[in-house]
Amino acid sequence: MGHPRDHHVHEHAHESKMMTTPLVVLAVGTLVSSYFLFRPMLSHAAEAAADAPLVVAVDGEAHEPAAALLSLDHTPERDPHKKLVGLVGFAFLIGFAVSWAIYRNGLDVASRIKAIPPFNLLHTLLERKYYFDELYDFLWVRGCRAVAAVCAFIDTWVIDLVYNLLSGVTERIAAFSGRVLDAQGVDGFVNGISETANDLAEVLRKPQTGGIRKYVLWSVGLATAAIAALIVVMRVNGG
Repeated sequence: MGHPRDHHVHEHAHESKMMTTPLVVLAVGTLVSSYFLFRPMLSHAAEAAADAPLVVAVDGEAHEPAAALLSLDHTPERDPHKKLVGLVGFAFLIGFAVSWAIYRNGLDVASRIKAIPPFNLLHTLLERKYYFDELYDFLWVRGCRAVAAVCAFIDTWVIDLVYNLLSGVTERIAAFSGRVLDAQGVDGFVNGISETANDLAEVLRKPQTGGIRKYVLWSVGLATAAIAALIVVMRVNGG
């Protein structure tokens, strides 16, 4: 009903003629398979559903508490099935008539109706799909992002901070131990002893030239010095 707002889109809004035959075949197959395959299943399900307490109460065969609760019996005056058939039938006719009256000339009447309070609020609510997308975005999308942000903050400023702090302290301790304690302390002490021994050996090695005359000269000189010192000491004590 009405006129298309975009003729180009309207021309392309139909399926290709090549799809007509496959669609008919699928429709026939669906009808046949549904009747022969699902009809026995629905029949069995209907029997099981008819034994439910509420259904039995509506049919007038329930036990007394359920019948008293629903206040329904199977008399023609109070048969709920007839009332339900009439209600559904009239609702369909009324809905069809209202829809035809609104959309027979396009969207002009519908546009004017949706601008009238409270139809504008109802139209906005239905157009926004009961704000389900907004709720989903707020609760799940933004909620997950918030949780991810908190996890990222904890990972960056707690876990990584502690890890980097411990690794930095360990690196500094290792550097101090290797460069100061080990290199200058342990190695320095051992190297100092070895260098002192080498220097002392070098000093003691210099007088040892290997000449016998020099050894005799050093012996005579030392003996003379020792005798002279002994004489000096004796004179000092005797005087």
